[in-house]
Amino acid sequence: MANCTTKITAGLDPSCEALDKIGGVNKTVYFGNLDEITFTTDVDGNIDSVTLASSPQAYLYKFIGKTKKNSSTAELQVGENTNTWKQSAILKLYYFNQSERDAIDALVKADDLVAFIQTEAGTIEVLGWEKGIRAESATGSTGVLIQDDTSVTVTISGEETNLPKVLKLDTSNPGDASYITDNITLLDALC
Repeated sequence: MANCTTKITAGLDPSCEALDKIGGVNKTVYFGNLDEITFTTDVDGNIDSVTLASSPQAYLYKFIGKTKKNSSTAELQVGENTNTWKQSAILKLYYFNQSERDAIDALVKADDLVAFIQTEAGTIEVLGWEKGIRAESATGSTGVLIQDDTSVTVTISGEETNLPKVLKLDTSNPGDASYITDNITLLDALC
């Protein structure tokens, strides 16, 4: 019988940025179809290029909500064969007209998505870049009172072998003044 064990291969001494990192997710999240996207990573493991299929032309789709309403999670899933990370994007989506309803319907029916999520800590994380994520739940309400929530809360999730990757499409680093602006400009160009 083979002696197959997984061993620890690195330690952790968190940076000041890691220790002081704030929580939260920006109101805008981008989604694309995994089978239409090619990624490359740099020597540090960051995603340094995103290429969309050109025949037929693929796009990223932008979902905009309200400030301080979206979040993302990564939860360890202990398995029989290997451990994985359940990566989730939890969004509050607002709709009124038919095109807004259609966008939510398309999102929850899609298979194997990739999400690009801007954190309030100043990074853009990529969920589902290996195996894809898909709708797990969605709940909406008309509310009862005038101030009741009328959004749809959608959870898009899937299991990946690693934590979400950091997007780094240009030479600026997370934490640099130009990092978010430069990377968002490049993502917008793919919409």
